[in-house]
Amino acid sequence: MPKNNCPILLRCDAGTKIGSGHVMRCMALAQGWRQQGGEAVFLSHCPIESLRRSILDEGFGFFSIRNPYPDPEDIRLTLRQLSRFQDGRQGSPWLVLDGYHFTEDYQRAVRKDGRRLLIIDDTAHLSRYEGDALLNQNIFAASLSYPEHKDLRRFLGCEYVLLRHEFLKYKNWERKIPDKAKRILVTLGGSDPQNVTLKVIQALDLLLDLDIEVEIVAGPGNICIEELQNAVRTSFVSTHLIRNARNMPELMAWADIAISAAGSTCWEMSFMGLPFLTVAVADNQKLIADGLFAAGISSHLGKAEELSIQGMCQEISRVILSPATRRQYSLLGKKLVDGEGVNRIVDYLKGSR
Repeated sequence: MPKNNCPILLRCDAGTKIGSGHVMRCMALAQGWRQQGGEAVFLSHCPIESLRRSILDEGFGFFSIRNPYPDPEDIRLTLRQLSRFQDGRQGSPWLVLDGYHFTEDYQRAVRKDGRRLLIIDDTAHLSRYEGDALLNQNIFAASLSYPEHKDLRRFLGCEYVLLRHEFLKYKNWERKIPDKAKRILVTLGGSDPQNVTLKVIQALDLLLDLDIEVEIVAGPGNICIEELQNAVRTSFVSTHLIRNARNMPELMAWADIAISAAGSTCWEMSFMGLPFLTVAVADNQKLIADGLFAAGISSHLGKAEELSIQGMCQEISRVILSPATRRQYSLLGKKLVDGEGVNRIVDYLKGSR
């Protein structure tokens, strides 16, 4: 079947409440699409300047959605942009929807306009999914009760994880597991509105371990920077705060363990073979944390609002001092995510009529 070089438009939002995960995994899909000769354009409500700049620096188009759905202007603008990219030689453009606020009505409007639609989902929260294809890259995806829809192609599970191209250069990289983990990466999402990062710093201080080094990544939507800067300055251990990190693969390669939100970063760390401990900083992350723990791939520190500083300290200490545990996490994580997810999805989109 001939490949289709039609454009792809990615409708996803970011902010201090919803974080940046939707945009970042769409970035991975856009990179894969471009690698096979296609054009990618983001349609986004994204008040985070650094994130908008990242999209533009990658060379992708960006169209700002000022008032996101359920504002009806959102659908009108999206359909108008799809019409701009209609080209008989290349075929109808794909629209990718990634966000929990894009309801059945939004999807129906896109389909009624004759557009091809890929829906990226995590939760199976809708009564119906009106698209050509549905992608859920989570470890628990196959266990969700998605409504029956015979015309909807489903891609469920971690074999479809969308990894950005900067991670893929580590595909054959071998991680060394030291007897004691001394280098710790802390990354609690793009916004961290509950300031879980501060609690992690406090737990690490309780270790009273001068051997460890800590790199803390504060995402582009983090509003607690001053408080974190003060905590870093007075920390008992060697701690460094990084804002808007652009070198996450290198940081993950540097670290011996990580403490992370239970979001899309888990798939990146799994691919990198980085042993990690999770915190569920949002309700939709609990399934990820529980699934990874049940599969023996990571430790789970708990939900953000229920964290105990002392309890976190004890579990972090256990993982630091157990090379067998870290070796297990590393090996099982690499088996879970093979880095081919973007290629699998792009091959489907390119080959689909």
